[in-house]
Amino acid sequence: MTSVTGGYSTLAVNIPDFSRFSKNRHAHYWQIPTIPLLKTLTALMGIISASAAQQIWGTPYWTPIQIIDKWQDTPSGRGAAFFCAAIWLLSQVSVNVSANAVSFANDVTSLAPKWFNVRRSTIIVSLLRSWALSPWIIVASGKAFLNFMSAYAIFMAPIAGILFADYWLVKRRHYDVPALYSPRGIYCYGK
Repeated sequence: MTSVTGGYSTLAVNIPDFSRFSKNRHAHYWQIPTIPLLKTLTALMGIISASAAQQIWGTPYWTPIQIIDKWQDTPSGRGAAFFCAAIWLLSQVSVNVSANAVSFANDVTSLAPKWFNVRRSTIIVSLLRSWALSPWIIVASGKAFLNFMSAYAIFMAPIAGILFADYWLVKRRHYDVPALYSPRGIYCYGK
């Protein structure tokens, strides 16, 4: 459950990065039921596929790559592997761009707009994330992946909780938007 909430908290923290581009102020409400439902279904599909792999091959393969690797014996299996791998690649790129690159690009652009724009920031996070994070270590085994997601959730869930409590309870759903951009506004750090 902790690894699943890591996915929830990541999206919950990134919602402000997308909702500021919304056409109306209620556009983000569809995420309230959708994010938990899809994240839970994703976790369930992982459990079901590992159990099915245990029944079929005797080993609980937990990554799609390991399962696809088992399909290489026949031409139709290789075709299915190609299409599944292409869809998986598209989903990984889409998730990483939306969940990681956009939020980082918005943050860096806000911190140093003279030197960074959204495109430069996206390139920087792509380079940093792909080498500094060492994703090959994270997906080396199911235990390493679950340890990473649990640690990630321990870090991200409190941030999501603080953002939620600040907006709904402390600020009572009201921010002074011009003061957000004022160097001497009420949200100025150090006051």
